[in-house]
Amino acid sequence: MMILSILVLVGCGYSLQLTYESDRYFEHCMALDTHEEIKSPHKLQCWQTWLKDYTYGQTRDRIEFALRRIRALTKKIR
Repeated sequence: MMILSILVLVGCGYSLQLTYESDRYFEHCMALDTHEEIKSPHKLQCWQTWLKDYTYGQTRDRIEFALRRIRALTKKIR
């Protein structure tokens, strides 16, 4: 029983860490969007990375927001 409890705690800790990292990276991309001096290709790279690697535990509205930002930034670069 003790081993099962430890495994559950370790598993939840890992899950919480992934969610935290996802949230942190999303906020990082949001912050980049507020700075006009940061070029669009860098912002685009941030959102693409978040969408590819950091969507664990994220809500559908955040994923859709990232997709909209990617589309908008892609148009801006062209």
